[in-house]
Amino acid sequence: MIKINIILKEFFYILTGFLVIFSFLELVWPGIVLAYINLNLILIFWLIIGMLVLLFNKK
Repeated sequence: MIKINIILKEFFYILTGFLVIFSFLELVWPGIVLAYINLNLILIFWLIIGMLVLLFNKK
C-alpha cells in the first residue's frame, strides 16, 4: 500500500508539472500544445490520480 501511494503521488506531481508547462506554452504560443495534445485527457487523469492519492492516504 505504501508503494502504491508513493507512485500515485509521483504521477500526480508529474501531471501537475505537465499542466503548468503546457498552460504556459499555450499562453506564450497559442495552438502549439492543443494541436498535438488533448489537455482534457491530462486533466481527467490528474483528477483521478488525485482522488486515488486521497483514497490511499492513511496516516
